Order: sequence, then C-alpha cells, then structure tokens
Amino acid sequence: MKKAITILSFVLIFLHTNINAQSVHEILGESYNISAGIHSGIFDSNHNGAYPLNIGVTLQYDYFPDIRNNFYFGGQVGSFFAFSDTDKYGRKTRDVFVDVTFYPGISFPLEKSTVKSKNPGKVVKYLKDVRRFNVSLGFTAVFPTRKRSEGSGVNTGAIKPGIGFALKASYELKNRISVFLSTTRINRDLDGYAFHGNTPNKSNKNQVTYIHKIGVLYSFINK
Repeated sequence: MKKAITILSFVLIFLHTNINAQSVHEILGESYNISAGIHSGIFDSNHNGAYPLNIGVTLQYDYFPDIRNNFYFGGQVGSFFAFSDTDKYGRKTRDVFVDVTFYPGISFPLEKSTVKSKNPGKVVKYLKDVRRFNVSLGFTAVFPTRKRSEGSGVNTGAIKPGIGFALKASYELKNRISVFLSTTRINRDLDGYAFHGNTPNKSNKNQVTYIHKIGVLYSFINK
C-alpha cells in the first residue's frame, strides 16, 4: 500500500511539473521588438509638376501575442521634413511634421525551423530570428510643428493637423534590419498651397495629402 502511494505521488508530481512546463511553453510564444530608422519619399499634397520630397526618422514598436501565429499589432511615431524647390507659381515647401500611427497587421515567416529539439525555448528563439514579410493597415494622425512654406498665395495658417490611414509592408532580415514601404492618406492639404494670387489652385480641390515613404529600420530590442 505504501509503495502504491509512493508511486502515485511521483506520478502526480511528474504530471504537475509537465503541465506547468506546458504553460511556460505557451508564454514563450510572446515576442516584441523596438526599432528605429530613417526614411525618404514623396510628399504629395495635390501638386502640379514636381512633387516635394520628405526625409525623416521613425521609432516603431511591434508586439506578437504568439509568434507561432501570424497576427501582430504595434505603433509608430516619427518626424519628417517636407521640402521642394520653387515651383512654376513661385512657391516652395519647407515644413516639418510629426506623425503617429497605430496598426494591426499580419506577419508571414518566409522560412521554417528545421531544428529538432525537446526544449521549446530553443525552437521559439529560432522562430524569432527567421525572415518575415509584414503587412499592416492602421490609423494615422499628422501634426505640423514647423510651417515655413512660402510663395505667392501660400497660407501657412491652413496647415493644420490631419488624420487618415496608413498601409505599410516591411521585410525583416535575420540581422535585425528591415526595409519598409508605406503610403499614408490624410484628410487635408498639408502644404498651404490653397491659392495662387486670387486664382484657386484647382489641383488642391480634393483637400487630401498622400505621404509615400521608403526606409530602413534596425531592431535594437528584440525579445
């Protein structure tokens, strides 16, 4: 009888240990990374002729509730300088903006783990380091912080905060570097080019701005 009780006790301890280990294994699927980088692109606020350019910096946070699944969400904050040469109406862009974006997304691993291990921690660590392709669609707010556009008919008072949506695709490499493309649509003109003298600039009638970016990020925290 005592021997049976002893064996049963060992079995219960074994089961309890393995159940707890499985719970820990589920927690190990969680992951996040923090990245910073630079970008450039086009600042399209309904211009005629050459479009202004943008150049800026960004800080990004991505959270994966379970990296064995495809869903993730995150946020991004950055600042960029929009600039242009003088256009045919004598106007030029010289504005600085801050943009904030929150987004859900889908992540696709581009390679599979071939490591055979009984230790789930090693497998999860390996999955964090594979190449990935990410796609997200989020809500964006843009705030002007320096309004210096100038020229005939430019009204910097019309450069106000705007809201919109951002579509982004990124490609993560194994060395913590990723490249990204994004397009943001904002619900107002952000350059102040409302009029040329007393004649409305018809190219601005839609009251919308597109901000196109291409950039590179480095993940300095990846857990």
